[in-house]
Amino acid sequence: MFSFLVYLLKGIVNVFSKFFQIKICLEPEIYVSLWILYFLNTFLILKFGGFFNANRIKKNTMTLSRCTVCGLPITSKPEWDDIQFNNTYWASFKLIGDSILWSIPRGNSGAKGIQRFFNARERILKDTGLFNQPHVEIKDYSHTIGHATNAARQQFIECMKIERDRNWLKGYVGYNASLPVKLRINVGKRLYRLTFPLKLVNRYEDAVALAVNLVKTTGGTGVKNVRNRSWLLELEGYSAKFELIGDDILYNNAEGVLRAECVDPFFKFYEQVLSEAGLISKKPYFRIVNWKNLQRTAWAARKLYINRMTRLNKEIPCRYSVLYGLNGFMKTLVNSSRMFSPSLNWL
Repeated sequence: MFSFLVYLLKGIVNVFSKFFQIKICLEPEIYVSLWILYFLNTFLILKFGGFFNANRIKKNTMTLSRCTVCGLPITSKPEWDDIQFNNTYWASFKLIGDSILWSIPRGNSGAKGIQRFFNARERILKDTGLFNQPHVEIKDYSHTIGHATNAARQQFIECMKIERDRNWLKGYVGYNASLPVKLRINVGKRLYRLTFPLKLVNRYEDAVALAVNLVKTTGGTGVKNVRNRSWLLELEGYSAKFELIGDDILYNNAEGVLRAECVDPFFKFYEQVLSEAGLISKKPYFRIVNWKNLQRTAWAARKLYINRMTRLNKEIPCRYSVLYGLNGFMKTLVNSSRMFSPSLNWL
């Protein structure tokens, strides 16, 4: 059988040498070796995808290094690197030790990037065996660009709430985040009462040290009790409810029609709430305003409201304001008011 294969291969080589006008002389053992390699590679292609299959080698290659901060091994795989979610957003993931997931997003998430990011994150948690095991995550924000869309913010909130309900994430530490990202995360963690520590630090070294400490010490949720106090203002055709979330977030829900004669009693009541909540001594504070049930605002009331809010912000600084539930017109009004109140943002 092998002699036939040798003669066949010799014939092929002779045709090749005559066609290209070159002389090729090989020993019979070389011909046999070439045939053995040919059959071996054919078998491996059918069974495993090939002996020289670069994709297979890439898929199963695991890279190990060591963290210079904590000394734990860092595990990475090619299929965990540069996972693309859209044309402007992708991410890489690594495992530090046995319980710390390191995520490194890059670019701008756009409308659907955050959800795809969390889908990929879930696959990697399953790949590492951490999906149903206690773990901590550190996230590098230094390569993200642009502003998150409303859809992206909502996706992040929903995914964090899922992690809260699953109760396997024992700590989330972000680092190198911009100021807007820090403010939104700080507001969100208080508003949605996450059952795991969510921290923001400036450097990778701080993030790793904190994550290692969380892995060692987190036996419970690690979250302090949230204090809730409420105040209610009721006027003719208009009402405003205030709630204190945590120590420095004031939540306001407005309903009805805001008329000019409502503005002055509203701000008097507002200042009373700030005083009773202890936010005047703890300035600056955070403010969340829900206008979903606000039917409309009269023209005269809008100018009065903006003037009073601008004056109040100078006297009692609000570090960051988030408004949601706005219609298109109110969004335009808020955008035009940002020159007077730069901390104002809407969802």
